[in-house]
Amino acid sequence: MTPQKGQKYKALKILSVTGITSFAAPVSGSFSATLSPGDVLEIVNDPPPRATAVYARPLDYPAFEKRFVSEADRTSPIYGGYALVLDFRVLSTHFEQLS
Repeated sequence: MTPQKGQKYKALKILSVTGITSFAAPVSGSFSATLSPGDVLEIVNDPPPRATAVYARPLDYPAFEKRFVSEADRTSPIYGGYALVLDFRVLSTHFEQLS
């Protein structure tokens, strides 16, 4: 199963995931987050060939951002947003595809 841009997936259980933060500079950051059952994520981009993971964003982007992205990152003038990194295996076993 290869996820595609725009598809939505619902978490079926509590899951620990990794997030990345982007900046308007040659730097990025990361954070850990916990998804709750029922959290819905949207795939951000079509993964390239041979990819094993994909970027996704929670539908409730602002609330999730406030909970998991540090205030220092969020308020940085070069902060460009965040995404969650989802392994295809985790996506296929712990999420329900909605669209």
